[in-house]
Amino acid sequence: MVNVRAATHDDLPQILPLWRELEQAQGAFRLYPPVEAAEDRVVASFRNGIDSDDADVLVAFDGDEPVGMALVHLERPSRMSDEHAAELSRVVVRSDRRGSGAGRALVDGAEAWARERGVRTMVAAIFVANEASSSFWRAVGFEPWVERLVRKVRD
Repeated sequence: MVNVRAATHDDLPQILPLWRELEQAQGAFRLYPPVEAAEDRVVASFRNGIDSDDADVLVAFDGDEPVGMALVHLERPSRMSDEHAAELSRVVVRSDRRGSGAGRALVDGAEAWARERGVRTMVAAIFVANEASSSFWRAVGFEPWVERLVRKVRD
């Protein structure tokens, strides 16, 4: 059975490989190349998430084995409102554990986190071309809200 809890600093060595797996899966969808210090920045964001009252790193465990993770934090998705949403990012389930309920457990954990803070909505940004991700998010009740279009600057 999969259980979700907030990460501690002691969990960082176990969750960093999950992030690396996420990076491999998303690499083909990236528009902007990562900086050399990307992993250092991610570790810093995990540390900040663990230490912050406005964020958490959630880890899905099967027994003692980490099988997935998600960063959840408060954000203001609208410039026209002061209301917060809970944004989920860096969500990943190990490839050999997809379909096990770990992803849904992470979303449920994020929803409980949001509810504890009086937050009414959750948001997740995904790469449009990542059809597997899109299918997952729709299956757990997320709907498209804003479409952000990009175009490269011409020479």
